[in-house]
Amino acid sequence: MALATVGLVATLSGTFIGGMLTTVVGLGHALWIFGLLQIFSNGGYILLAGSGVNRPLMYSAMAFESLTQGMGTGAFAVLLLRLTQKRFSATQYALFSSLFGLPRLLSGPVSGFLVDAVGWKVFFWITIAAGGPGMLFLQRFAPFGRREPPCGVEPPKALPTLSSPALLVRGLSGAIAGTLMGIMLLTVLAGLRGMKAAPAGEFSFIAPFLDIIQPVGIGPWLQLVGIAIFGLATGLVTAALSAARRGHAHNSEIGDAE
Repeated sequence: MALATVGLVATLSGTFIGGMLTTVVGLGHALWIFGLLQIFSNGGYILLAGSGVNRPLMYSAMAFESLTQGMGTGAFAVLLLRLTQKRFSATQYALFSSLFGLPRLLSGPVSGFLVDAVGWKVFFWITIAAGGPGMLFLQRFAPFGRREPPCGVEPPKALPTLSSPALLVRGLSGAIAGTLMGIMLLTVLAGLRGMKAAPAGEFSFIAPFLDIIQPVGIGPWLQLVGIAIFGLATGLVTAALSAARRGHAHNSEIGDAE
């Protein structure tokens, strides 16, 4: 109920405010200011997690988080519009905005396990720390201190095309990396959950790791299958991105070119 009322109103208000302030302070300054506000907006939830039932605090935390989210989204939309080329603006903007929402979809299922493992207060501290890498990436597109970031289009670089074996190697590497990342993530989450119940100094991450790679029962087997599917998807995405960036040529075509 609160999300559909207070959250919606605050998000829409933040979008309008963010758009107006972006014009006043400049896109570069707006991205940094609104980005930092978004990061520290979860501080209200940290206070809420440490208190009892407190509806005014809950509504205030939700409203501030939604307001800063709308402000950041407004400035970010302006950045996406400037990064697109006029000839492909609709396609590029749709692609960029879709990629912008992808981390939210991927992190959603993991968040529940992380909360169960570490608790709400630690979880929200982790979300604040997780905003740091995003601000470092922002430096690439909007250097700190510049009112208007450079949004010119770099000339395309000619890269040698990839043969089928090279593309296969990249896909397999991505699949292996995705599988290992999935196993490591689930091991850490299970380890953090187990540390709460085990006595101090008597727990290690080896047992959760062995439970994942040596499943017993339907549930663990389904979990392992899910990890394998995630690894396969990662490999396919890696191969697709490599082919899109450098192109694909059969071995005979590469030999003719040489």
